[in-house]
Amino acid sequence: MIKKNKKKFNFLVFIVICFLSLLLFSFVNLLNSNSNAVGNSTNQQNNVMIEDLYDYYKTLDLGVVKSKTFDNVLSAVVPIYTVDLSQGNAVNILSFGAVPNDNIDDTSAINSAINSLVNGGCVFIPEGEFLINVSDCVNLQDGVILYGLGARSVLKLMDNQTNSNNMIKVECKRNVGLYNFVLLGNRENQDSDNFTQYGVFVSSSQNCIVEKLYVDGVNGVGIHLYDSDNCIVNSCYSANHRYHGYEVEQSNSCKVQNCYGICNDRHGILISPGEIGSQGSHYNKVTENYFWDNGECGVSFSLANDDLGDGLSYANYIEKNVVFDNVYCGIQSFKVDKCYINKNYVTNNGGFGIYIYGSQANVIDGNFLKNNSQSGNGSFDEILLESTSSKDSCRSTVLNNIIVIDGVIKAKYSIREVSAIGNTFLDNQYSMGSIGTVLINT
Repeated sequence: MIKKNKKKFNFLVFIVICFLSLLLFSFVNLLNSNSNAVGNSTNQQNNVMIEDLYDYYKTLDLGVVKSKTFDNVLSAVVPIYTVDLSQGNAVNILSFGAVPNDNIDDTSAINSAINSLVNGGCVFIPEGEFLINVSDCVNLQDGVILYGLGARSVLKLMDNQTNSNNMIKVECKRNVGLYNFVLLGNRENQDSDNFTQYGVFVSSSQNCIVEKLYVDGVNGVGIHLYDSDNCIVNSCYSANHRYHGYEVEQSNSCKVQNCYGICNDRHGILISPGEIGSQGSHYNKVTENYFWDNGECGVSFSLANDDLGDGLSYANYIEKNVVFDNVYCGIQSFKVDKCYINKNYVTNNGGFGIYIYGSQANVIDGNFLKNNSQSGNGSFDEILLESTSSKDSCRSTVLNNIIVIDGVIKAKYSIREVSAIGNTFLDNQYSMGSIGTVLINT
């Protein structure tokens, strides 16, 4: 009797296990089908977005883009910060001794106005030109917003400054705002051989905003975020500087968006891992900007100390920028890994459109490249992945890019690898040749 019941029990256990296994198998299949549906839907949405951007880029008149100087934008701006200057937390620099257009240093008066707001507030720059020096420089404090009347409010660096420093400094501060005024570096009247001055220098600070500034002719970098987190540079115009329009150095989760970086001696924007011992730059976003006529690259991921910063920066995003007419590359990644270069319009640059050099695990997705290599027919490629003697360019994914080569001066290859290994190429479209990893422009 006991043996018979045991057989019955074992049989029932077997039936239950089979039933549960069938349920589990069905559930897994359902999950997989839903996952595939979501994946296909996401891919379809991404392709539609790329096509819409492509249509927009095709009709974009770059001559009109160049004609839109920021002077017009600034003069038409209505300040975001609506301030009643009669209140205790809002002051006018005129009340502290600043005098416009008198050719006398106003740095001390501006700093006095800032320092009067011990609990934060707004400092107003009225109409006129006010001179500042870099020995003292304008020093912002926690919670202070320095704002003006657009093109009518001008801070100008005095002639022949004999210090390497900054015009405006935000150091170890939080919640600082710079808004709606002009900053002139007066580069032509400085000793560039011996001294360097930066326009806006935000260092070791958090949650700061630089918005609607016109920064011109600085003997260094126009706007520099250094060792800072969660800062935003929005709708600024930074041009004609000795180095770069913008620099994001050993900083995290910062944004540079809707800005112009033009006619700088080196790059429109540089994203750098920083000094020796730095942790690198991570999760920064450079989106919907315009970079043109820069002496080297429109956008550069690069090292400050050659191999010393190799691999420190990662997970930075370059998306939906218009990068054109730069002397060398449109976008360059030099020994920087795991970056996302997506949906940019890269055209008419002198050298490579996108240059991935000694960099790994990057994603180059949905960009529109057209007629780069303008400094020499067949001298450069639209996209190049190249290894260095010390580091392979590998494990990158190049997909959904649209490459057009139809000008008088042409790139040699659409996409090329030089000693690069293990990269993936998917669904790229070309105007000439046959689809493949390496496209020769014939």
